[in-house]
Amino acid sequence: MLTLYNIEPVGYSEELEKLIRKHFRYIPSHDGLTEDMYANAEIIVTRLGTQFSRATLKKFRKLKCICTPTTGLNHIDLSAALDLSIAIVSLKGETEFLREITATAELTWSLILNLVRNVPKAVKSVTQGHWNRDSFIGYELKGKQLGIIGYGRLGSIVHRYADAFGMSVVAYDPNLEEQSVSVTRVALEELLEQSDFISLHASYSSNVGTILPKAKLSLIKHGAYFINTARGELVDEECLIALLTSGQLAGVALDVLSSEYDKLSDAMLSESMLSAIEAGQNLLITPHIGGVTHDSMRNTEKFIIGKLISKFSNVT
Repeated sequence: MLTLYNIEPVGYSEELEKLIRKHFRYIPSHDGLTEDMYANAEIIVTRLGTQFSRATLKKFRKLKCICTPTTGLNHIDLSAALDLSIAIVSLKGETEFLREITATAELTWSLILNLVRNVPKAVKSVTQGHWNRDSFIGYELKGKQLGIIGYGRLGSIVHRYADAFGMSVVAYDPNLEEQSVSVTRVALEELLEQSDFISLHASYSSNVGTILPKAKLSLIKHGAYFINTARGELVDEECLIALLTSGQLAGVALDVLSSEYDKLSDAMLSESMLSAIEAGQNLLITPHIGGVTHDSMRNTEKFIIGKLISKFSNVT
């Protein structure tokens, strides 16, 4: 049996762990990467909590596969994995299965509603003993325009929810075939200039890099709201915060940060972010919880372990 280390086992059900033990020599670990793993691990199961750089991957002596129940893979140096003949088992490309995983799309709407209705500030005010609704006048979503950047699985689900709110929707995605979708496609510049809400759902890779640099962000409509539940590297975050502070943006919600994989520092928030929060700006930052629900984690982990078992069913 191949030796499998699960380095983020929290939340795995007893039933799923029993299934893993049936097919692999299973070792759950809460200690991160260890010398024992470097020496003995043939399969690593992880989420997003560990970076697998080229230097890290080279330390493994027997590693055959990294299994991750995620669609994003920027926590793994894929080029290094290929060079070292380390297979990657992930959710990337599993479109049919992922259509039923709605957690990140639902969080997107939670963030939008919290921004536009001032929910966090209103809750804080009440806990401080105040009861003044006139301090928290918000806006309705009906009749507003939502611009979706990246119209894949999540973008299309977010669109479906927008219809329920009575919003108009436009999308930018250079990879879309015109006949394949029922959404108004526009240029990125037009989306930024005209949308009341901008929601980012594009995929990230080192080849793509930042798709919303300062020059693009400067086009955003005055008073718009910006939501990113994709990847922090896709957007110039400092420019985004500057636009919020200046009043160009009415609100910003970030479930992802470009610094979140930087384990060299515990300072996840930049000085500008901290200053904006302290100044009471309409800024919401959550710790990459888009896909973190009991339902989504249970379903994706069961699926990915099944995929792993299929790949190594004949290996002993």
